[in-house]
Amino acid sequence: MKRLITIVLLGCSFNCASAGESNEVIRFEKELFAPQVLNYFGMGKDRFQSLTPTQRSDLLEAKKTLFSFLMATQNPDADIWRFLSRDLFARYKTRNVFLSKLFGQETEILVNAITDFDPQKNEFNLKYYVVLFSEGNLLVREDLATLRKQDGNWRVISIGGIK
Repeated sequence: MKRLITIVLLGCSFNCASAGESNEVIRFEKELFAPQVLNYFGMGKDRFQSLTPTQRSDLLEAKKTLFSFLMATQNPDADIWRFLSRDLFARYKTRNVFLSKLFGQETEILVNAITDFDPQKNEFNLKYYVVLFSEGNLLVREDLATLRKQDGNWRVISIGGIK
């Protein structure tokens, strides 16, 4: 019995040490490879003041939805469909078909940011860029996403030319 307990404790110590080393690697990678923002796209005082408080709030919520969608595309277990409009959702049979059309195959998003916006009634056109890693190359792609409020939530109704 003592031998079994010793083996279990040794196994736990090894796993705990491995987890600690793994966390250290992750922290180091994040510190070394995290992008540094040197500047950002601005909007000017007049443009900011032309937005109502509701539009400002909605714009930030629409951005959050777009970025949550982009993040979900990187996790094979995440439900991307909840971010899409019913019409866009209905056009694609599988997640892989949709994502292949949007980004190509075996593509990873490394960075994304908003570059401009155009408020419409109950929707926003958001210009954005993504830094992609595809087939060993870094690619920067600027595109447009349109989000509309449906059933109280912002939904992507078109993105990257897909409508």
